[in-house]
Amino acid sequence: MQFEPQKLIDPSYLLDPNPPYQFAGFWPLFLLFGVALLVAMLLPLYPWRPWQEGFKQKLTVPLWLFSLGGLLLTFARNQTIPYLSSRLLLILFILASLSWIGYSFTVARKSVVSARIAHEQSAKREKYLPKKKQ
Repeated sequence: MQFEPQKLIDPSYLLDPNPPYQFAGFWPLFLLFGVALLVAMLLPLYPWRPWQEGFKQKLTVPLWLFSLGGLLLTFARNQTIPYLSSRLLLILFILASLSWIGYSFTVARKSVVSARIAHEQSAKREKYLPKKKQ
């Protein structure tokens, strides 16, 4: 099976409601979505620092949706379910999910940086406060 780039702009190829169930990308896609599902399950179990909680919360939901939606679409392709197994639907789902995960990652990274700065400033302030009596 040879890659033909002109097929990628052919609407009849992309919008075929019943593409063949055997395709070369099944196992790589299955592995990608399986690893994403594993990361989504293990992400909350990782011991996060207090200022990194926002990072965990903002990335868990997009990873769950990406992995479960992708596994559903590859299952639909394997079972030749009409219209759910369309090539265009899988491509659009992957592009939309990766852009959402990228956006969530940048927002989470900014919130982690600001939370870390606030945590360090409060630690500096508390260092000079008197200790509580016990």
